[in-house]
Amino acid sequence: MDQAIDGVRWYVDGIEPMAEGRAPLDGPVSNIASWNYPMSVLVHAMLVQALAGNAVIAKTPTDGGVACLTLACALAAREGIPRHPGQRQRA
Repeated sequence: MDQAIDGVRWYVDGIEPMAEGRAPLDGPVSNIASWNYPMSVLVHAMLVQALAGNAVIAKTPTDGGVACLTLACALAAREGIPRHPGQRQRA
């Protein structure tokens, strides 16, 4: 978890010049990670792509990865992770 957060913090600190002149991609960006690194690889990639304004989907190869990813996404949503403009807000 700490590794994923540290990686995203690095992007947050430098995203403006990296995203300058770029628009979010048309459609979702998919991510596939190995079974043994669902947090440090997959969640990191998802958070960076959300930060860039892209819609993000992910595939995990194991049930453990799904549980980890579900928890990580719930925590990120609770903390206000940016939403895709087309995504509906929960009531």
